[in-house]
Amino acid sequence: MDFTRIRDEGEEEADEALEGRRRPGCLLGLLRLALLLGLPALLLAALLPTLLSSEAGRRWALGRANAALAPAQVACDRWRLGWLTPPSLEGVAYTDAARGVAVRVEGVAFERGLLRLLPVGRLDLGKVTLRRPSGRLDLAPQAAGAAAAGAAAAGRKGGAFFLPVADLAVTLACEEGALEVAGRDGGEPFVARQVAATVAVASIHKPVAVQVQMAVGGGLVGAEGKVQSLLDLFKGGVAGEPEKVTLKAVGVELAAFGPLVRHACGEAWVCVGVAEGALTAWVTGPGQVKVEGGLAVDGLTVAGPGQAPSPKADVALLADVAYDRGAVTFSKFELASPWLRANAQGALRQAAQAGRLTGQVTVKAEADLVALGRDFGAALGLAPEFRVQRGRLAGTVEVGADEAAVSVAAEVAASELALTAEGAPL
Repeated sequence: MDFTRIRDEGEEEADEALEGRRRPGCLLGLLRLALLLGLPALLLAALLPTLLSSEAGRRWALGRANAALAPAQVACDRWRLGWLTPPSLEGVAYTDAARGVAVRVEGVAFERGLLRLLPVGRLDLGKVTLRRPSGRLDLAPQAAGAAAAGAAAAGRKGGAFFLPVADLAVTLACEEGALEVAGRDGGEPFVARQVAATVAVASIHKPVAVQVQMAVGGGLVGAEGKVQSLLDLFKGGVAGEPEKVTLKAVGVELAAFGPLVRHACGEAWVCVGVAEGALTAWVTGPGQVKVEGGLAVDGLTVAGPGQAPSPKADVALLADVAYDRGAVTFSKFELASPWLRANAQGALRQAAQAGRLTGQVTVKAEADLVALGRDFGAALGLAPEFRVQRGRLAGTVEVGADEAAVSVAAEVAASELALTAEGAPL
């Protein structure tokens, strides 16, 4: 018997321990495999902003975007991206000829790097600044182009994508902007310069704060307030919080709005007139609106189709009017012009019985028939051979209501009336 082949228990345990150290465990092997496959992916992710910032990367990204937006087109001269450094874009443009939209922005600057802009949970873009944007809107784009856009949208499949975002916050600032709006007649467009705007979105569930100021017609036009949240806007729901917007005008030549008026009415109407004033509108709920403020126009001249410009005149409006689901309140309403002078006072409120009103509203008006016929004869449908040589029309209308009935009392009187047809007195 060979006793040299017999090993004690201690030697066997040592050999097993050594063999265990030589064979890597399953977990260690998986870790090595993950590192082997993950390192290239991590390296690619780290270099992704640099790759996309290259000429080839930018062209690839724009090509994918334009394929999804066709027939609209987006362009960018250059951009610089970084995970930690804020992105910046230069020469950004968007064109949609079918819808008459063309926008170009000289520069777009973010204040946060891409790492903080990842759309996970709550997307907070911080402040995004648009430097010297210019836009043009054609209110009557080519019909053929609009049809092509509709066909392209109908034929486009897929294209939708999901972002894991539960909320959104951003402050959008516009500096030194410009805007042109062209009407259907192809004439001179409406022009606004030195546009400065700030749109602050704290959450898609909260009202959007808006502040805009622009140079129009040698003066300034501004708007400031809070409007319905993005969630209510896109879902078409009722605003969850009261909305308030104030419009202001300082030394604005109303003739600058001629292209917009011509597009809507077929005629520019306003020849000259400088407006100043402010109007504030509140929307506190469904069917609940209030308007308060005043507007004055100095040296207003109007001209209807085929008519000579009217003599210069001053117009003033003061209003404090509220509408609440069928109830109307005229705390103040006064209009003064060479054509019509009017005022209203009173209130019709909801009665205790549903569907009933109570209260009284009194409206008084006085019209200069000569001025109305001279400046608005065609709009009123008066024949060219018909003339008002002299005359005034005054009236009072009282609307009263109680829980039993609604009553209307009207009194109208014409004085010093003189009419002619083809030069002959009537």
